[in-house]
Amino acid sequence: MSKKLPFCLLTVFLNLIIIHPSFAQTLIDFSTFSLSVEQWQTKADTSWQISFNSSEGKTESELIYNDTAADIISLKARYRPIPQFSVGANAGFGGIDNAHYTDIDRTDGADWSESQGDVDGKVVQYGADVYVHMFPVHRGDQLLLDFFAGYQHYEDQLRMFNGRQTRSEPPSANALGPFAGLNSNYDFEWNYLRLGAEIGYEFIARPKIALNSLALRSMIGLIPYVAYEGTGVWNLRSDFAQNPSFRHYSNTGVGFDVSLALSYSPCKGAEFIGGYRYLHLQVFDGTDTTYGSDGSIGRAKLDEVTLDRSGPFFALAVKF
Repeated sequence: MSKKLPFCLLTVFLNLIIIHPSFAQTLIDFSTFSLSVEQWQTKADTSWQISFNSSEGKTESELIYNDTAADIISLKARYRPIPQFSVGANAGFGGIDNAHYTDIDRTDGADWSESQGDVDGKVVQYGADVYVHMFPVHRGDQLLLDFFAGYQHYEDQLRMFNGRQTRSEPPSANALGPFAGLNSNYDFEWNYLRLGAEIGYEFIARPKIALNSLALRSMIGLIPYVAYEGTGVWNLRSDFAQNPSFRHYSNTGVGFDVSLALSYSPCKGAEFIGGYRYLHLQVFDGTDTTYGSDGSIGRAKLDEVTLDRSGPFFALAVKF
């Protein structure tokens, strides 16, 4: 008798759907596949700092990149084979222009060298997530709740040019003013795990003509693990190797990725989304390895690397 019970329950459930369509119609409709194009209009600042001890004291070298704004265009896809589960992937790219850098050297807190210049480059990002959908389950449910986990890759590839010395005190021997030939590069490369939830509220309990859905959505992503690698090529330093000149590494870091958006769906197959997103990444207690042109290797401490990128985003999604 007990072996027949699961079969009997399945039969009853199928009969409810087939014989009583009103029951089946209470289950929420879901799209198997969605594809979206997003523009994220961002502003950003990022920086790194290394330090080492010498006979003069503790020396720190800090490089700050300001105004590394970029319009990042992303393509996102999501496949949902069953109502409770989906997988998603994303890839994006954006150009950086009219940014600036400041390079500061100090010993025991006293600045003795500073240079500034212009920056351009690009942003590259891609990743994948898995989602567990908790709500909605039935038509009329207005609470939206998904949990997700995934891997993301983010990279700033920056070039420095038009350099000028703005401060020079001993032990610096650089002359103030522009210096010719600067064409150096630094790549920030972040790989991180992201865990979180998408939470929202559906204002439309029953679809209407030209108003299938109107919802407020928020995304809260916590980043408990970050692996960072930075690579620099300093072309004006003849005492440095050029492939690369130095490398930074740390796997001690945290961050967050949050957004708030309003979504509007005029029909079942299309959705417009607009909102604001903020991404913060940070690592610390890493290593700096400098490669000399004579084959020597020097080591220092990577104190900290930070990234803050934020701005409004707009997306169009089609669903099948």
